[in-house]
Amino acid sequence: MRALIGALLLTLAGCTLQYTDENAAKSEVPRADGGSGSTTAGSTGSTGTSSTTEGTTTGTSTSTNATSTSTTGTSTQSSSTGTVSATSSTGGSTGSTSSTTSTSTTGTSGSSGAYSVLADGCPGNCGYVKDVVVTAPGTYVVLDDASELYQWNQGSSWVLKASPSGLPNAIAADANGDIWVSVAGNQEGYLIKVRLSDGSELLTVGDRYGEGHTDASLTASEFKDPFGIVIDGSGNLIVAEETNNDLRYVDISGNSVTTIAGSSSQQAGSLDSRNDGGGLSATFDDPRAIAMGPDGSVYIAEQGTSCRIRKMDNTPMHNVTTVAGSSCCAAGSGSDDSNPLNAVFCPLTGITVDASGNIFVTEQSTGLVREVSSAGVTTLGGGDTLTEPDGLRTDGANHLVVAVYGAIWQVTY
Repeated sequence: MRALIGALLLTLAGCTLQYTDENAAKSEVPRADGGSGSTTAGSTGSTGTSSTTEGTTTGTSTSTNATSTSTTGTSTQSSSTGTVSATSSTGGSTGSTSSTTSTSTTGTSGSSGAYSVLADGCPGNCGYVKDVVVTAPGTYVVLDDASELYQWNQGSSWVLKASPSGLPNAIAADANGDIWVSVAGNQEGYLIKVRLSDGSELLTVGDRYGEGHTDASLTASEFKDPFGIVIDGSGNLIVAEETNNDLRYVDISGNSVTTIAGSSSQQAGSLDSRNDGGGLSATFDDPRAIAMGPDGSVYIAEQGTSCRIRKMDNTPMHNVTTVAGSSCCAAGSGSDDSNPLNAVFCPLTGITVDASGNIFVTEQSTGLVREVSSAGVTTLGGGDTLTEPDGLRTDGANHLVVAVYGAIWQVTY
């Protein structure tokens, strides 16, 4: 009997006991920084508590948005800062595709920032998503480089809503859900208001057949390279002009366009293009994206040689100050987190401000998302995870929505 028991114990010692815990199935996935992170399905990573937003799940093993007749597959990536989940969809000439299944993985390597793909696979002929706005919870409108406006709902499909004329740069949504589009190129610069329900163009501001810098009525005014747009509480517009290096105010009810900050005579890239001051005495260096803060102040992301974040206050003086940035990153080098006024940014392409006044920007060349808050400048992550991020918005629920090459990404902060 003792010999039999001994043989049995030796047999058990040579075995490998295996079991599957469905609540803690772990796997190793590559990180953007070259290491590896442990992913836990159905649990919470070190980035924080898992969250679920209308079909996109963070920290949960699998979420299903909708059923699609065509699927390109499910991809899974890992960011060094947190969660990455990829939703795969297919494009088609009809301008409509359906979301399929998304798989979430929660990395443990990062301290902040959870990334997930809201919609992948830009439909139709577009290959680059230039800008995105949130028109309702779970509803997004994107502008692509084929001059098309698509609407996408979580758990639904892409729908082609309009094809604005010209070469559009950026978009903004008003209180009625209509979309304002800035158009530049081919020696033309103007703004158009598009109704999504039928794709019609409701209003044009500026000369559709020319460009320049003329403050005048809505139709007689001239723009040159208008880009970022914000809309105030009265439905009027503030527009950043890259080439004119200024901010223009479009008073819809007053039928007028005026320059409120910056100077079209200022040469971008010069030392004189970095002056703070009141209204027209301030100078800008290639202002591109703009966003409105909770107090009505306007924040400007510069893409020129200074790569700064500027603020125009909500007063009749339109005082302009620098809130972050000292210089652009050197070629081949990355960004640098530091005290806001000492921080180094690479050329900025997107900017947004949340309800608490925290500022977020995207850097197209590095793929990074940076935050400026009372704690200083921090990098939320991105890098190899985000390819050429451009337009940036908040959704009011601690998420950033980022226009990325051929996709819409969500960043939880």
